[in-house]
Amino acid sequence: MSRQCCGAMPGSSMRRSQFDALPISQRREMPSMAACLSLNCQVSRGARSFSKAGVARQIAPFYTNDRTVTPVATCTSGASCAMPIASLGASRAGEGRMFKHAATGLILLAGLAELGRADEFAGDTVPPPPAAMPVAQPVATPEAPPAPLLPPPGAVAPVDLQWGWIYPFQAFSNAPRNIWLEAEYFLFNSTQPGLPPLVTGGPQGSQGVIGQPGTVILVGGIDVDHQNRSGGRFHGGLWLDYDQSFGIEGGYLFAGERTVHLPAGAQVRPLMPVLARPFYDVVDQQQSSSLVVQPNLRTGLVDVAYSTFFQAADFSVICNRSCGPNHRIDLLVGFRFMELDDEIRIIELSKIDRNAPLNGATRLDIQDEFETRTRLIGAQVALRAEFHHGCWFGSVLGRVSFGGMEQQISNFGVTYIDAPDQAPEVYNGGFLALPSNTGIRDRWKFAAVPELSLKLGYTFWHRYTVFASYTVLYWQDVLRAGDQIDLRINPVQLPLSQAPSRGPNLPEFLFNEADYWLHGIGIGCEIRF
Repeated sequence: MSRQCCGAMPGSSMRRSQFDALPISQRREMPSMAACLSLNCQVSRGARSFSKAGVARQIAPFYTNDRTVTPVATCTSGASCAMPIASLGASRAGEGRMFKHAATGLILLAGLAELGRADEFAGDTVPPPPAAMPVAQPVATPEAPPAPLLPPPGAVAPVDLQWGWIYPFQAFSNAPRNIWLEAEYFLFNSTQPGLPPLVTGGPQGSQGVIGQPGTVILVGGIDVDHQNRSGGRFHGGLWLDYDQSFGIEGGYLFAGERTVHLPAGAQVRPLMPVLARPFYDVVDQQQSSSLVVQPNLRTGLVDVAYSTFFQAADFSVICNRSCGPNHRIDLLVGFRFMELDDEIRIIELSKIDRNAPLNGATRLDIQDEFETRTRLIGAQVALRAEFHHGCWFGSVLGRVSFGGMEQQISNFGVTYIDAPDQAPEVYNGGFLALPSNTGIRDRWKFAAVPELSLKLGYTFWHRYTVFASYTVLYWQDVLRAGDQIDLRINPVQLPLSQAPSRGPNLPEFLFNEADYWLHGIGIGCEIRF
């Protein structure tokens, strides 16, 4: 039952109060509780009873319209009676006084008890006090605020470790293994590039022309061995939340440059005294050659250097898709850059006999350079799965890089002539790189490069890891330098030619494409902090 403090407004005009028998609407001028106590009226919710001579009696207060209070004794058992205590007979005056004093004492005790429990009478109504008497105002008891819902321990980082303007990276200073760095050494193998026939040798009568009896291809005609190249990979990342579900990472992979030298010496062999550079004469429509070594006329050598270099860089955003006690699967989306560079440099050094100079020259140096560059600039999507068993772990990474691919060819040729008593002369154009195919050409196309990486490692001291790995990627439609050499030559374009211009404008830019595989095994280490 709800209770209301003394002095509160009644809740209903027709509801009877538990303090009296009259409707509340008739009690607007009734005294307050303090006044009731001064008039010996009982302020309680129930009647007080006592027993004398086997008759239970109740002393019940009630209010009258003239604001007088008369205790009334009513019988609750036996014969009914209702008489004022003050009108009892003289013969029972002592008993009446005793009853009167007892009733008064009970009324006082009940009133004091009700005052002590006044705060419990929130739902009861009492008559308003007279205007002249001060009324104690109820004091609202403040309610205790509800207990905050706290997350379980460890679910939220301490306040000083959360993101802020002053210490944005303090969150990671005490967080375990939120940053990782790794370095790896690789031993790579790749697709071997091809070379056309560049240097031939043969007997005196063959002139080193392909197809003539005794002519042998000394440089070219086969693939160049670019196996067992050293390389490396550097990788690092950063988790941006304490659940390690969102982060960033970046990496750099390279297969070191390797240069293969294919020299053809000037030693005169009994069966192979001629050293020549073969080509196809588009004017005469036949195979021909340019002599480098010829007995009693000229001596010299040809050096062919083929170098290749691969590199790739990436930057990704990591989103965790699944995580369990012994596994996690992450989705990586980001940027990818890849580049494959190929270069062939052909240097011919010839010394001409003074008794038979070539156009008056005694020294002839020719250099041809063919360089190709294939770049992929685009996006990447990768899925990485990691599995743990104790201190051992393994991971599988599948990645596809796609975007715009630039194919670029850069050819350069120069001829250096040193004649007696003359200043050296330099001509634009070599032997295979002539004005018709000298310069830079490029084009763009779409490409996609798949890649697979496997890793197996062991973690110790919770932060350090050693591992072995295997990586393989496949790149279509790349340019290799050896495939861009055009052996179809119009001799009219040669720097020392004095023939009139005629025939097709060859050689030309070819843009021959090839497939490229790169795979290797590596060992590395990782640190997390």
